[in-house]
Parts: sequence; structure tokens; C-alpha cells
Amino acid sequence: MSREIQWLWPTPIMHCNLRESGQVDAGLHDALQAFSERNQSRLLNDEKRSSTRETLYTRYDTGIFKRTRNPQLKAIRELILSECDDFAAQAYGDQVRQARRDHTMWFVVQRSGQAKDAVHAHYHEGSDLAFVYYLTMPKDGSGQLVLMDPRGTVGRGGFVVPRHALVNIIQPREGDLILFPRYLMHYTTPNTDNVTRRVIAGSVKYERPH
Repeated sequence: MSREIQWLWPTPIMHCNLRESGQVDAGLHDALQAFSERNQSRLLNDEKRSSTRETLYTRYDTGIFKRTRNPQLKAIRELILSECDDFAAQAYGDQVRQARRDHTMWFVVQRSGQAKDAVHAHYHEGSDLAFVYYLTMPKDGSGQLVLMDPRGTVGRGGFVVPRHALVNIIQPREGDLILFPRYLMHYTTPNTDNVTRRVIAGSVKYERPH
């Protein structure tokens, strides 16, 4: 038996910038921002609608990308899903490319000073991957993405063998795309800037073909 140390629970994360890579040009990015601004009232959480048990987990319009005829929404949808396929294939194997893929995608609007707009800690049960694409970010460093260590809170850790941090805080930039496994608990910090934070988020699952 090999004496090689094995890392039992690594967590794959992909963090890239689609603007810098040229995959999303300024025209597409600006059009998505403008769409979010024009449709903000329907994209925001409707407190009355979300106050019942039936609508508790429908905070955003999750059908907007599936039923759209908007060419910009179609373009970013196909680009992000292609990135998800590449990430899943690298992390879990090429078998995902023969799988039947299902997805859910939505806009998230986080207004200035509205703590209730911040996304609370959650994970994406019933899927395989989660993702977020950043359209507009606050300029003061708020609205961060916080990823919680799946190993949980472990109190032991000394000066020589360090304890691990409970969270990893990411300061995204406009054009960033971040992908990670659905089991990774995550949340966002409140937006304290006067710039509205706008992102596209979603999840993907891969099923065996029938």
C-alpha cells in the first residue's frame, strides 16, 4: 500500500473573468445590466408572495431564462452552461458530457442599504453545481461572496498545525464567473454602497440519459 498522503475531501472551485477572456464583450455585458435595471421590480423579492410556504423558495423569477426570446439572455445562458459543463467534466469526469442537463437561472438584485436583499446562507440541494456571474458590483467592497468551509467549525488547531478558517471571502469583480459544488454553503454580505449589486445566479444538475 502506498504511503502517499491523500486529500480526502477537496472542493473544486472555478473562478475566472469572462470579460477579460473576451467571452463576454462590453455590448452583451451592458445589455444584461440594462435588462436587470429595466425589469428590477419583477426581479426583486415580492415580500407578500414569498411569505407563504408555497412560495418560500421562489424569491426570484427562476423561469425568466428558460422562456426568454431575448438574444442577450440566450447568449449568456448558453455561455454559462458551457462553462458549467467544462467545469463538471474537469472535476468529475467526461461522463457528464453524455448526461441530460437541467438548469435553473435567475437575476439577483441587491440594493444599497437593504439588508434583506442579501442572500442568506444556503446550498443548492437537488443539483450538482452552483454558479454566479457578476454584472455590477458595489465600489466600496461590500456585497462579497462568502463560501463556508464544508468541514465545518473545528475548534482544534495550534500554532504549528493551524486551524482552518470557517469561511473564504471572495471579492468579485464585474465579469467574474464563479462555479462550485452545490453542497458548498454560501451567502453574500450586505450592500452598503450606493451602487446596486446585480448578478446572474443559478444551478445545474446532470442526469443519466434515459
